[in-house]
Amino acid sequence: METEELWAKAEARCTYLQTQPGLVRSHTLISPVAGRMLREWIRGISYQALGEAPVPLEGLPLLYEALFRLAEEKGLQVQSLDPGEAAPTGGVRAWRVRLLLEGPYAGVLGYLEGLPGLGKPLWVEAYTLEPGGERGERLALDLVLRVLAP
Repeated sequence: METEELWAKAEARCTYLQTQPGLVRSHTLISPVAGRMLREWIRGISYQALGEAPVPLEGLPLLYEALFRLAEEKGLQVQSLDPGEAAPTGGVRAWRVRLLLEGPYAGVLGYLEGLPGLGKPLWVEAYTLEPGGERGERLALDLVLRVLAP
């Protein structure tokens, strides 16, 4: 699926959510991969995000664009983007965004490291990594982000 097509779907989903404030969705939880250093780094992103201004619904398209741009810069292909509604989590309201990305190890690592540089109040809720290709030279990253909502 082309980036433009995914971006159009994300914009359409955002527009739809603006018309459906009471919509309730259920989501499957993704088990996090073990790794003490990565968990600590992700926890640090969460604390940083809570100190930043919330992202209103009308600001989400700019966030999605930044996520797509970062993926492109790191040599990753966006397989899908599934924006969700704002819901209470950990004592705050946060939007849910699920991304499926694919690319080389260095690109996946660079993407995760680049998230705090976006200057948005977001954190990683869950992720899975799966090797792809014949020798695992590519990785599939299933990433669930939370974005602080008003």
